[in-house]
Amino acid sequence: MPLPTEFTLLARRSRFVAVIFCALFLGLPCMRSLAENPTQEFQWFMNLVKENNGKAFCAPPTTTIRELLNAFTAFSKAHPELNGQVNDEQTLRALAERYPCTTSLQSRRENGYSLTSVSPIFSQLLSTAIPKGFQIHPSYEAMLAGPRYMRESVPEGENENRWTQMITITGAKDLAANPQLTPQRFVESIANGYQKRCPDSFSIVGVPVGQISGLETFSAIVSCGMSPLTGGRTSEAAMILAIRGARDYYTVQWAERSAPSATPLAIDSAKWIQRFHALSPIKVCPIIPGESAPYPSCVN
Repeated sequence: MPLPTEFTLLARRSRFVAVIFCALFLGLPCMRSLAENPTQEFQWFMNLVKENNGKAFCAPPTTTIRELLNAFTAFSKAHPELNGQVNDEQTLRALAERYPCTTSLQSRRENGYSLTSVSPIFSQLLSTAIPKGFQIHPSYEAMLAGPRYMRESVPEGENENRWTQMITITGAKDLAANPQLTPQRFVESIANGYQKRCPDSFSIVGVPVGQISGLETFSAIVSCGMSPLTGGRTSEAAMILAIRGARDYYTVQWAERSAPSATPLAIDSAKWIQRFHALSPIKVCPIIPGESAPYPSCVN
């Protein structure tokens, strides 16, 4: 008579413990065998890791399969009463003891994790990465007349009044309903503000980035050699990305202040494209009723 399903699973996972010992103590040949002939138990383990890392335990992105197996084996040896028979709860407990989720966001960033900011802005969610070196929490966030949304982030040790770089996220409610307002015209309207402030040192270069989340976009790098916002003590350049959402307009802007120039700045497009990649992935997602921060539907 066949064993009930639960006994079959326990038997398989007992064999899985043996397979782990094989992989750890006989070395590479066994690991190659696992890769060439993956067992159902090994797949169970890997699926459990994938689904629960960052939730039940927090292994750094650089963690190897061997290190995960080491944690699992150490737990099994420390608990002989299990007789090598494990379930999901015991496996997650083993990994949580080795990789607890008790570190700060900054510590996790230092261990190789990328941090993501997801915000509900009017009718949709906007998600961007938080580049390394920038403060995790915004230095300024407000809902303004229009209605408009604005959030500013600056490097660590700086603030919204004194900064060398700034990332700004904005939203403009219901503007996407205007068929005459394209993302290019939206960016040009912002660029016009730069040009009026510094007509003699203004420059602009278009940088195509393609669609984002299937939505129309336009981006450009604009600059003032002499920024009136600092009394001419600095220049100011910014990459501005406009996204036409389902109902609203969004922008993602990365600005930089540096030495002043009486003539237009030489724009290093490669540097700004690299910064765009540091903000990626940039995503616009629907708001799911009942879903709250950290908005997993837009992160995964």
